[in-house]
Amino acid sequence: MSGSKNEWKDATNNKTSWRWNGWWMWNHEKHERRLAELSEQGFHLVHTRPFFAKFHHNPSGRFVYRLDYRPDLKWRSAQREEYLGICQDAGWEYVSGEAKWYYFRRPWTENGTMDLYTDRASLRQLYRRIRLSLGIVLAAEIVILLSETVLFRYSPGGIPWWPILGILILVDLLLAYGWVNVTLELRRM
Repeated sequence: MSGSKNEWKDATNNKTSWRWNGWWMWNHEKHERRLAELSEQGFHLVHTRPFFAKFHHNPSGRFVYRLDYRPDLKWRSAQREEYLGICQDAGWEYVSGEAKWYYFRRPWTENGTMDLYTDRASLRQLYRRIRLSLGIVLAAEIVILLSETVLFRYSPGGIPWWPILGILILVDLLLAYGWVNVTLELRRM
């Protein structure tokens, strides 16, 4: 969600615009702060897609955003509807969702804002869900890396395999970094 002020100014002519919405799942709180900053500038989240988000420009309002990761909820299920109802009863408006992440917002107040998670136990559950997902993807990536290493080792000569292995190693390192950060955050709680 980066962009120069001129890009944002141009977006006001259309009242809505699609912008980059990339972020790391272990750093969702930073993403929440970024959405709140954009809302302060008058750009409010309307809809998300993988890596992109649609914003509506309206300088008259301001919102606080919170994200929740719920891989256990099926998209069209009674359990999901009940979950969204509970959040709505607590004052959170459901905005959008993608990749098992749910985006909520509520009007900003000077007195401070309530968090989506009101107790430490439920916040720990969020971080455990994130850590489990990162761990599963990391394990799968390691298996892919090892199998690709074997395949390239016994492949005919002339195939440039180092760049591919390098990319896989970088992905694994990034996932391991996220997993360690979430684990450390859990220990601090």
